[in-house]
Amino acid sequence: MTKLVRNRNFWFMLLGDIFLVLLSYSFAYYLRFEGQIPSNELTNIAKTIIWIVPLKLICLYYFGLYRGLWRYVSIDDLIKLVKACLASSVIIVLTLAISVRFVGFPRSVFVIDFLLTFLFVGGFRLGLRLYFHRKNNNNGLPFARAKNDDFKRILIVGVGDAGEKVLRELMEHPEHSCRVVGFIDDDLRKRGMAIHDVSVLGTVETLPEVVKAAKVEEVLITVPSATGGQMRHIVDTCEACSVRFKTLPNLGEIIDGRVSVKAMRDVNFQDLLGRPPVELDMERILAHLKGKRVLITGAGGR
Repeated sequence: MTKLVRNRNFWFMLLGDIFLVLLSYSFAYYLRFEGQIPSNELTNIAKTIIWIVPLKLICLYYFGLYRGLWRYVSIDDLIKLVKACLASSVIIVLTLAISVRFVGFPRSVFVIDFLLTFLFVGGFRLGLRLYFHRKNNNNGLPFARAKNDDFKRILIVGVGDAGEKVLRELMEHPEHSCRVVGFIDDDLRKRGMAIHDVSVLGTVETLPEVVKAAKVEEVLITVPSATGGQMRHIVDTCEACSVRFKTLPNLGEIIDGRVSVKAMRDVNFQDLLGRPPVELDMERILAHLKGKRVLITGAGGR
């Protein structure tokens, strides 16, 4: 809590939330009475707003809405916001029901207030994320692709969580100098669909045509669960197209589900095996063969 209080961004967010909570509660009455709020209802607002606003802020803090980074506001943060708004509304309703049995208070106001609080506070955080996307994106919009011809044209194999995260990172960080031109996936149901406005262009079988038509310079294989046979098929197809390719580590190498462009690497023999390599005890083998004549049959392996 001490570190939070010392953070000036926390105070900016707190002041913004105070204003929006005040606005949502007052505007709920305005909408309920169609712009003509009776004098007795204005009195009710004045009596209740002094404890309703702190209550909502406490709920926002309790559910962790002040611990996240603005530029990384996510669905998880919106879920937390729903919980915070719901918890505060339930406490408000229970307090009024127990203290005054809702006498003189229109119940619909608190339903409207719940919705407005979620929209205003959530919109505030989403606006901050859009602002930071605008700073980091040439087009001024999140997930918008730059039209710079100097950018490397990338094709992603695999329409899944890993592929989406790699796409998002490339779009959010133009310093990578990459532009994703499309996806490839063997699930025919995904053909023609899009993630962040980037379309699924075909399957692995159509990879040569897609590479030629989209002028692809590099293929990123984001299928960490692929078997050795599947990986060999993708690699053989990429080599036939004479296009560079990289892959993500396998599932065992990805910790806590963190997927990043920085984790992309060249395909190695372990990816093609689809299993860990056999580790030989060379010392025991040498001790067993020392001084003996050995005949080696077969030309495969080493």
